[in-house]
Amino acid sequence: MAIVFKSRAMSGRVLVVGGAGCIGCRTVKQQWRSGFEVTMPDDLANGRGDPVLTDAFIEGDMSNRDLLAGIFGGRTLLL
Repeated sequence: MAIVFKSRAMSGRVLVVGGAGCIGCRTVKQQWRSGFEVTMPDDLANGRGDPVLTDAFIEGDMSNRDLLAGIFGGRTLLL
């Protein structure tokens, strides 16, 4: 007997910090394919430099308060 996991379409927003890195890049692809709106800030210090979703990519350091305000401004966060 085989166990089959059915994929269901999901929606929502996902933040992938370091999305241009090796693991982050794969995470972004998976979340995007699952129907999530992905935002991926990265300072490209160790990343690949070729983000998966150009429109979702934000270049910058997460210690920058202005960058964080731009990403999170006016949004409800689920932690």
